[in-house]
Amino acid sequence: MSLPNGVLRLQRKGGHGRHNGLQNVIEHLDGCREFPRLSIGIGSPPGKMDTRAFLLQKFSSEERIQIDTALEQGVDAVRTLVLKGFSGSIERFNLVQKYKFNRA
Repeated sequence: MSLPNGVLRLQRKGGHGRHNGLQNVIEHLDGCREFPRLSIGIGSPPGKMDTRAFLLQKFSSEERIQIDTALEQGVDAVRTLVLKGFSGSIERFNLVQKYKFNRA
């Protein structure tokens, strides 16, 4: 939820960020956080909407298109990571993602 909908971020390592799935992976790796992770943003709840309700609702048609595009880009990012490691191409990927939906 810390990223706008459809925006990706690829990181070398990190914490669990209160994500139970990642927390479980870290526990199974004896506390090691040294593994890459790909995050796909879903945005934040509007106004004072309950977080759980926000997480369980369906995407709008526009949001779904953004998520589908992000998934395709995520596959490409992971493929690049596997083939080239964390190189300049990954850093450029993150920079492009940062400004993905900003309109001039």
